[in-house]
Amino acid sequence: PSNINLNDKNKDENTLSRLSEKYDWSREDRVPDLVFNELLWKGIKGLYFQVPVPRRAAFVKANEKKEIR
Repeated sequence: PSNINLNDKNKDENTLSRLSEKYDWSREDRVPDLVFNELLWKGIKGLYFQVPVPRRAAFVKANEKKEIR
């Protein structure tokens, strides 16, 4: 048996709760990536921690094409 009530909710109202109310959480990918990352980061680290700049990367596999004559 669990010793944690899974139905408990954080009812504090702060900047993050007001920001998250603006978005549709009913399905995945309805919240912009940068907003979602900010909500997660500040929710875990704290409201006053700076969110790191996103790093984007692509993995490209080069194909050697044979010349057709």
